[in-house]
Amino acid sequence: MDNIKWKNIFQFKDTMFFAQNNSTKVSISDGLTCVREYSKENVSGCAYNDETLWLSIENSNTLIAVDSENNEELIPILDYDNISIIKMVIGQESMLVLEGSNAKDKSLFVFDCNAKEVLFVLPIQEHFIDIVITSYKTALLLCEDGRRVPARYSDEVDDEEILFWAELEWDQDSTEVIIKKSMKLYIDYNYETDSGNYRHTILYSEGLLFPLFDCYLYHWLEQKSFSLNGKYVVYYSEDIQGIVIGNPAGGKIYRIIALPDDVANPENEFFYNYHVSELVVITKANEIKRYVINCTSEAALNRLNTVYNKAF
Repeated sequence: MDNIKWKNIFQFKDTMFFAQNNSTKVSISDGLTCVREYSKENVSGCAYNDETLWLSIENSNTLIAVDSENNEELIPILDYDNISIIKMVIGQESMLVLEGSNAKDKSLFVFDCNAKEVLFVLPIQEHFIDIVITSYKTALLLCEDGRRVPARYSDEVDDEEILFWAELEWDQDSTEVIIKKSMKLYIDYNYETDSGNYRHTILYSEGLLFPLFDCYLYHWLEQKSFSLNGKYVVYYSEDIQGIVIGNPAGGKIYRIIALPDDVANPENEFFYNYHVSELVVITKANEIKRYVINCTSEAALNRLNTVYNKAF
């Protein structure tokens, strides 16, 4: 059990749940105490909403829903040979992010457990970080998905785009999504190749800016998660050994948090509960730590945002 990592699996209102599993048992914690345990072999992923426990099993395409009385309901997902639970969609009590695979392909998709149907397929296949459904048929996606693209210039070398953030829209009659807005990093691999300094260009849709992403800091901000309401993104900053919480729409900084030395590590995971101003950290040592966050200088944040806006 010592080597089993806690994973954030549920965020809704003022509640978060975390899970770990070994080969025979799943344990669920609220960050303070263990709130549920369930014995099951070969579990590949799980999610829990304080009532129903969902499990995926290795080499199976069947989702298992376990109620509070430990009764199991089997939900086969026939489009795939194998499925695995990644986590729940932020702000939802019955929608899961699943990875599915068959002989031809694999995909990440959102599954509605109440309707027992695939809601939509994500426009990425790996490097998923987080997702939130913000309104009717609109979702926000956090990822680091890289794909080769034709060269922008006539250098005959395929370049790369890395998708960081996307606003998704989907239709009720289809599982496909449309990317309405996005932020990407464009890398020109044939630019100054003798010196090894490839050209990096950040591509934004209108009105979108990563907070401090391409100004002022030496290191890139590392994306960690969405805040519970999905409004903000939680980033780890190597420069300040702390957390930056900001809104991609306009690049506004909401909070800058100096972390205690024992949790200031980019390998830790960070989750911000906007409703109760709480930061939850899963450390590299597999501990769950919870901190109440107070804003000590709203005026300083406002000045920073003003300077940043003027820079653009």
